[in-house]
Amino acid sequence: MGDRKLYRYYARVSGAVFAKVILCAIGFWLGTQADTRFGTAPYGMFTGFLIGVSAGLWGVIRAANQDDSSPPSDPQ
Repeated sequence: MGDRKLYRYYARVSGAVFAKVILCAIGFWLGTQADTRFGTAPYGMFTGFLIGVSAGLWGVIRAANQDDSSPPSDPQ
């Protein structure tokens, strides 16, 4: 039963990390599109990327702080 809790913890954390990567990519892409439209290169790209990083980091912290997501202790 302990393995199941461990797998659940790893799935939650890895899902949050994957979401962080996706949010960074989306922020980068949206910033690049804004630069193309408004001619503000590279400021939109940097801003979009930073917004994606902060949103992803917030998600990772939120997933790590959930009550049942603490890593199980080793029974040995």
